[in-house]
Amino acid sequence: MKPNRIVIIVPPGLEDLAMEECQELGLSKIEKHPGWLVTYGHDRWVHRLNNLARLPSRVLIELTSFKANSFSEFEAKLNKAKLGAIFQDRSIALKISVKHCRLYHTGAIEERILRFLGRPGSVKGDESCMSLFVRGEDDVFTLSLDSTGDHLHRRGLALHRGVAPLRENLAAALVREASPSGAVWDPTCGSGTLILETILRDTRWPLNRFRKFAFEQWPTHQASRYQTDLEEMEKEVKPLKRKILASDLEEKELDGCRANLERAGCLDQVEVFQEDVTKLNPEDHLKEGVILANPPYGERIAGGDEVLRSLAGWGEIAPALGVHMVLPRGLKLAGFQRGIRFKNGGLGVGTYHHHGS
Repeated sequence: MKPNRIVIIVPPGLEDLAMEECQELGLSKIEKHPGWLVTYGHDRWVHRLNNLARLPSRVLIELTSFKANSFSEFEAKLNKAKLGAIFQDRSIALKISVKHCRLYHTGAIEERILRFLGRPGSVKGDESCMSLFVRGEDDVFTLSLDSTGDHLHRRGLALHRGVAPLRENLAAALVREASPSGAVWDPTCGSGTLILETILRDTRWPLNRFRKFAFEQWPTHQASRYQTDLEEMEKEVKPLKRKILASDLEEKELDGCRANLERAGCLDQVEVFQEDVTKLNPEDHLKEGVILANPPYGERIAGGDEVLRSLAGWGEIAPALGVHMVLPRGLKLAGFQRGIRFKNGGLGVGTYHHHGS
């Protein structure tokens, strides 16, 4: 059976880290493009990428790709692709984007696709609906089936969200870039996003423990094959061994963090405590390890500048601690190097790091 062409959507700026992650999962042939990666594989890889890859946004399976300069040509090539059997009796949610195409009217494109597939459009609340992504660029149209469903940053773990949280796959990027090998502490933990992403990377828990994926509802889904793949993934799970600390000034935030850690089943493995970053010596809690933080900054949260100044000074106060933070682009912090750049909630941000001795 011919392998699928798999398109892995990733936040722009994280392509290199995502490729590294996919290689660690066992993929060898990967093409890199701005905002997405391409590989080839059977259902096993669709299952593994959705469950184990922490940086992607979603995983698509390409169904067909063709060039069309007119609607008559578009209809003829769509008809030739014979995609109807894939969807069977399911409704279809279409997500269409076009760039530099003669056929730019997305409504007309949607009408023709639904008519040729003989399927109705999506209805709100229809969980069996299948999502089809249509991308048109320079008159080439690519139709891909979404295997993920809810965005992959929605792990199904965090029932509580703090103030101005970092998206989970962006938090995973900071964890991967920092590559902590010893103790980890997030002193502005909020609801615990960075802590949970550290745990997910360490343990390699498949996300099936906490959420479902779109491919599980497909008419062609082989539940027994998926169960076998899940059993393989569970064999790869590792115990959590490192020392992990989570602290915050706000007790309400810590309550949310504790609840999320409890859902993950590892509350007893994380030291959670209330502390004001601006009034502590970091070595009182951790003498050696890595600080991971998404601190308040600018107008996002009151008092952010003072918190940032305190964290920025930790690299000098505690030289055995590496400090890795997500902050707005363009900041100049003495002793810190800039890392990857991406967007969080539309704001241009990047990573800043000060390595311990």
